[in-house]
Amino acid sequence: VPQAEWAGQAAILAIGAALNGPTDIVACHIRALRALGHSVLQIDPFQRRDILDNTKIVGGGFGGNMLNPDRVLAHATPFGADIVLTLGGGLGFTPDAASRLRQQGLTLVGVTLSDPDVQDSILETARNFDVHFTNSKLALGRYLDAGLGQTHLMPFAIDRSWVAYDSPADENWTADVICLGHATGRADRNAAMAALSERFGNVRTYGRGWEVSAAGVNRGPV
Repeated sequence: VPQAEWAGQAAILAIGAALNGPTDIVACHIRALRALGHSVLQIDPFQRRDILDNTKIVGGGFGGNMLNPDRVLAHATPFGADIVLTLGGGLGFTPDAASRLRQQGLTLVGVTLSDPDVQDSILETARNFDVHFTNSKLALGRYLDAGLGQTHLMPFAIDRSWVAYDSPADENWTADVICLGHATGRADRNAAMAALSERFGNVRTYGRGWEVSAAGVNRGPV
């Protein structure tokens, strides 16, 4: 990505839902951007469904959630946005919508957070971003093979504000193995944690879709 395009501070309209609270990867991205000095206005498409063209939201990070350019501009213009950033959620633009937003001087940046699982549903709409990021090396190769040269790899990072969080010890949270993540439709993840549960006994899983040791969804420091 040309460094000149990202020099200094930017006003970013970030569209994405932090469904799991402050530990959600969308929330982490927004915190990081603000920590870098950017001005960020977040719009949650689950709370502001009028920003979408489709009447029903496609879940699981899969593509098909098309953003309405008029409603995007209704937020971006008074905020003085330079960039419209979509964070996961299968969010995207039609070619006409993307063209209209560019005419207003906006740069369109998309971050796909669930590759390679959702890639088939993202592949075509990802073409309409000026810059696109994926968290998967496997998916990156396929994007590039499909002619999406504006796609770049953004590996998962560490949010130091959580890693360095000083929390008092609590025996209720003691475990031999902990897994944070969702297992809905992921038989491989359930099988792995079942095997670990047999081996270690005291296993906890946080997220949706777990068949063993389910402890709910973690929405904050523990």
